[in-house]
Amino acid sequence: MSQPATRQGGGPKRTTDPLSLRRHFFTGVLVVVPAAVSAWVLYRLFSWVDGLLWDEIRFGWVRPEGIPGVGIVAVLLAVFLIGLLVNNYIGRRFYRIYDRLLSRIPLFNKIYTVLKQLGEAVLSSEKTVFRSVGMIQYPRKGIWSLVFLTDQPSEEMMSVAGERLRSVFLPTTPNPTSGFFLMLPESEIHPLAVSVEDGLKMVISGGVVVPAPPVPRVAPPAGVRAGRTRWWSSGAHDETAAAAPKPDEPA
Repeated sequence: MSQPATRQGGGPKRTTDPLSLRRHFFTGVLVVVPAAVSAWVLYRLFSWVDGLLWDEIRFGWVRPEGIPGVGIVAVLLAVFLIGLLVNNYIGRRFYRIYDRLLSRIPLFNKIYTVLKQLGEAVLSSEKTVFRSVGMIQYPRKGIWSLVFLTDQPSEEMMSVAGERLRSVFLPTTPNPTSGFFLMLPESEIHPLAVSVEDGLKMVISGGVVVPAPPVPRVAPPAGVRAGRTRWWSSGAHDETAAAAPKPDEPA
């Protein structure tokens, strides 16, 4: 019969480490909690949108509270049809009247205008909200903050400042939708080779998620024409490169 493992002092070896158990537990929390919270948020959003319409529209005669999923499909279809109508000439004229009326309602117009401008900025396909990511010294020299570059100010604003300015948005952590709008000289902004998405991840996580360094571009060897790699030739190129003998190997 095999004897239990013993330590140098003669006692039995401990097979259970409290630190290891704690590490396993927190690893499970990091795996389960984000997925569970994301699923719960999506479920609540789905249920809210699905219940916007009346039970009769959601086939309430088949089931007392309607068939799940019919409401959200009906809402998405209604939004699509409204967008289709507004993009036409007649629908666009009706939308201008509708927008003008809502913009004149006291207190309501403040919220409506802000949400409308934010939606146009986020959903616009012509330009993105943030151009790139940079760093500035804020709130004082020696302290660096991450900012997102936007459009340039008007010529009038730059003439008042007496130099070329650039508009930046300084987000707050962990909510990047709030922050400060600043206009700084271009010389005080240091652009970064970081995507806007990676920059937002870093802000939301409070610096826990650090963007990976950019992959350097390797120049093609002499005599090889630089061009876009085609999907049908990438595999053959890799096989040829792998089969080619190295300088130190015999041909």
